[in-house]
Order: sequence, then C-alpha cells, then structure tokens
Amino acid sequence: MKTLILRICCFCFVGEMASAADVWSNCVNVTSVSEYRAYDSTVYFGTEPRIGQCVYGGINRVRIVSGSTEESTVKSIVALATIAHVADKKVQFYYTEGATCDVKIIALSGYNGQCK
Repeated sequence: MKTLILRICCFCFVGEMASAADVWSNCVNVTSVSEYRAYDSTVYFGTEPRIGQCVYGGINRVRIVSGSTEESTVKSIVALATIAHVADKKVQFYYTEGATCDVKIIALSGYNGQCK
C-alpha cells in the first residue's frame, strides 16, 4: 500500500512539472510593449495572433519579469520587441507555457528566419 501511494504521489508531481514547458511561439506581430517595471517588475508584450493561452485581461500578451531575469537580458528583449513593433516585423518568443507565459528569448524574424 505504501508503494502504491508513493507511486501515485510521484506521478502527480511529475505531471505538475510537465505541464509548464518552455516552447517557441508561432510567428507573431508585437502590437504593444508595456513597461510596468516601476510598478511590479514586469514588461508585457501584446501579440497578434495570440500565443497559446497567453491572455491577460482580454489582451493577447506574454511577459518578462525583471526579478527573475538578468537586467541586461530584459533590456535586450524589450529593445528587440520595440524594434519589431516599430518596423512591423514578426518575432518568435521562447516562453513558458501555462498561466504565466514568461518570455526567455525573442527572435526577430524567427529563430531560424522562418517568420517573413
């Protein structure tokens, strides 16, 4: 009985870990860059079309949190997203699927140039 309970608990734990995976988004346009770092250490990027289930307050968006990422990386991602927005270029985000949609990488024109 102990072994069965232990196996069930391990399965639940592994299932929880597997639910939040880092993946590449489809090719999207950056529709907005919202700087909230002074308020809650977050920068939000509006996207079109929507990336996975990344919707906050009815707006398609992903985010980067300053406290969990090096400041130079945050600045670089914000700069590249802003350039993509102004130049109307498509990007891909490498992000964590799930409720948070945290961005880790941005790739202008796609990580392999596939976003035209």
